[in-house]
Amino acid sequence: MYRREFINTVAGLLRASGIKKPIRSPKHVLHVSDDEGNHKDFVIKAVDRNAMYTIKDVENILNACICVVKDALSHGDNVAINGFGNIGLKYYKPKVVRDPDGDGYMDIPARFLPRFSPGGEIRESAKLYEAYLMDKYGDADVGTVINLKGEDEGTMLGVGDKPDRDLFMEDDD
Repeated sequence: MYRREFINTVAGLLRASGIKKPIRSPKHVLHVSDDEGNHKDFVIKAVDRNAMYTIKDVENILNACICVVKDALSHGDNVAINGFGNIGLKYYKPKVVRDPDGDGYMDIPARFLPRFSPGGEIRESAKLYEAYLMDKYGDADVGTVINLKGEDEGTMLGVGDKPDRDLFMEDDD
């Protein structure tokens, strides 16, 4: 799923769930006067109302979340989101490896790379998908490379299969 599809899916989920953003309109005072010098003030109360999230709202929220994660990683902090996982930096020591283009060796400098550790709910989703594939393809090894499209290059069994979304949605009952 790419970014645009992710944003549209989240916006659709927010709409389907009835989750709305609060909007507060300020209090207004209307001053009315006539030709004789009489005047009266009318106060219009502040109104709290709710509006649906737009795709642009969801995109802004996603951009803000990504910005927070980038900022945390650039300062060496880890980001832990309950149920989703941990995003942090892992230090890799310098090492010497064989040069693939020649007979010599080359030095790989020390570096930090981002690392993601999935949380329990993400692992559970992967297990549900694996169960779906096992149900669909039977005893075949889920990681077996087979030729699904009749092309020369094989594809992973089940990669890209889209099970019914209801299988993964939790019931609120």
